[in-house]
Amino acid sequence: MRRARFALPLLSFVLFSPFVYADTVFPARLEMKEVEPGLFEVRFNLPVVNDRRLRAKPLLPESCTEMAEPRIVRTRYEYAEFRVVRCHPDSLFGRTIAVRGLLGTQIDVILFLELLDGRKYTATLKPARAAFIIPEPPKVTTLAATNLLEGMRTIVRRLELLLLILILSLIVTRRTLAFAGALFIIGYAGGVLLLQQKWIQLSPHLATMIVLFAALLPVVDLVRGRADLPLMIRPIWLIALVIGLALGGSVTAPASVASLSRLERSLSFLFLSSGVGAGTGLVALITMEARFAVRWFMRDSGATTVQTRTTRLAAVLVLGMLLYRLSTFLWNFDIVPGAPAEWYLMATGIGLWLGRSGLRRSGRAAAGIAVSAGLGLVVGQAGTGLPLGSNVIDATLFIAGVSLLTGWFNKPTIVVGASVIASLIHGWNAGFLIQQNLSLPVAVTLASYVAGGFLVLVAWTFSHAGTREGSFLPFRIAGGVLVIAALLFRVMEYVTWFDGVVAADLAMGFVRVPLVSLIFLIIALLIWPRRTRVADLLDVPRRRTVVHWFLLGLAFFTISLGTPRVSNPFHTPAAPRGNAAGRILQGILTNTYYAFNIMDEDRLYDRLQESVTDDLIADIYLDSRRKLRSGVRQGAQVTVRAVDVLWVGDVVQGTNAMDGYVYECRWSVTARVSHLQHVHHRRNIYTGTLRIKITDDRWKIDRIALSSEDRAVIPWRSG
Repeated sequence: MRRARFALPLLSFVLFSPFVYADTVFPARLEMKEVEPGLFEVRFNLPVVNDRRLRAKPLLPESCTEMAEPRIVRTRYEYAEFRVVRCHPDSLFGRTIAVRGLLGTQIDVILFLELLDGRKYTATLKPARAAFIIPEPPKVTTLAATNLLEGMRTIVRRLELLLLILILSLIVTRRTLAFAGALFIIGYAGGVLLLQQKWIQLSPHLATMIVLFAALLPVVDLVRGRADLPLMIRPIWLIALVIGLALGGSVTAPASVASLSRLERSLSFLFLSSGVGAGTGLVALITMEARFAVRWFMRDSGATTVQTRTTRLAAVLVLGMLLYRLSTFLWNFDIVPGAPAEWYLMATGIGLWLGRSGLRRSGRAAAGIAVSAGLGLVVGQAGTGLPLGSNVIDATLFIAGVSLLTGWFNKPTIVVGASVIASLIHGWNAGFLIQQNLSLPVAVTLASYVAGGFLVLVAWTFSHAGTREGSFLPFRIAGGVLVIAALLFRVMEYVTWFDGVVAADLAMGFVRVPLVSLIFLIIALLIWPRRTRVADLLDVPRRRTVVHWFLLGLAFFTISLGTPRVSNPFHTPAAPRGNAAGRILQGILTNTYYAFNIMDEDRLYDRLQESVTDDLIADIYLDSRRKLRSGVRQGAQVTVRAVDVLWVGDVVQGTNAMDGYVYECRWSVTARVSHLQHVHHRRNIYTGTLRIKITDDRWKIDRIALSSEDRAVIPWRSG
């Protein structure tokens, strides 16, 4: 994910355009929010194009009266009306909110209506249907019937749950099964509650696979003649709670929930939970009746034969459904929460690593890894980036892969300690990237946590079984995959770094010295085991150690760290052309735009001085904060995320670097716009001329002349 580079929105206009832009996601909108009982604030926005706006007007219900004259704010790109009206909330139901004047246009108006009791309505008013009728509140009997039925249907139609209960009924007592069922209902209700609060978001396919894997382990043991719970799904009540959470967090929330009051939502949740409980009881009853029917039809066979055939049939069904669900990955990867790929690779690697070390499932080890990963995700969600970033991420993947491939570092205590550290690091990285790039970051983070834990459990289970059977080839294959993935990720990072930072420095007459990497390399060579004549004469085996290999690995993974810039004595000053010019402009524009992510004014000014000459910096600095906030909804945060030079022409003007060179250039700036838990991205593409010159041993922008500007909104995703 990090390397695929999310297409992030564009913010070039922040720098160079002196005008305010309308929100590109909601260019025309009507917002009506109740701030006090019966008192509403109304905002009506329309885009302004070529200094003209649409002559549209909002029509509120007749029961609403204006408390003051409307306040109008108009800029070159936006027209906004602000009103304060009084309406009795109960008088709004069944009434119409409309916008007059849209007919014959192609403009849609987004309507937002929010009441104090928690009801929220959203609608799109189109030119052919520019009215919205506020629905009447539902009756309690309707809420009860709808949610009870929905809760029962959600459970009864899940064949995988029926199979899981059937399998467990052959192993555990009815009392244990009833207790697990109660915990399942609690977990399901908690998952639904978290989903409604936008704190979790799981794919139904993933939740179903969790149930099927939980059913696969005991049914395999039953087929083998072991009528006992496998170690990996003990305690059963905890597994039931997790399964309920996964299923509840994957249901599709009805669109009508937002139009309910807080009391009505609580009643709906209570009725839905009751329906889930009734559905679970009904599934258990169906299971018992199915067992009775099988025994009756096979009454001439022995009890052992009946159970054997039943378990074999259940095993076939579970395995078939699991294979079918796994095939979904072939064409749809969106069923996995949108954490970075390294998160899932490391989760699988940790599970395999624990299994290869011979460690059976340990509650302390599992708890330590779970707490460590959760702590990392929380720190990342707080917006704190991981120190050393991708370098340490790729290094941990590489170490886990080498251990699986070679068997090094394979003592249980070392593996558990390394797994705890790796889970913290990867959780930190995943939480930060999710928070920076995806909408509903809390929901995606919690879903990724569940999915990662599921992968650890599955990998640990099957790797432990493979260790008992003495089959180490799958571990070597998995280790090789992790090693290759880590090396590829690192090489991709280095290609980007060399093509950007290093190439730009070379064009300016500087070189980067990988000082930290060279230190590790020299130490590795100094301690490298050597053959000696005495050892050969005495036939003493050469000392074997992995320290030098470890240092070589550190040298590779730290090439881009600690790289001081020194002057290149062989550099010949000349007008940069082609790729060299593009790399210089890429570095300058990136530093310039990223400076606006700094909140401290003094640091922002100092950062701009590194890439903009003094003659230009004043104009940019004075308007930067106001332009950064323009064109977005109130409370939104805008962050520049990517700058790309798309095309650079030949030198238009200039004879030396001190006076400057003028280039025709086309570049794009992408920015992230975050409002509450919604994230979308904007990209501006600019064409114009840039004059750059060397000042204080740096290339800096001296003049900008824009000839065109295009803007695009990049669709958001929630993972």
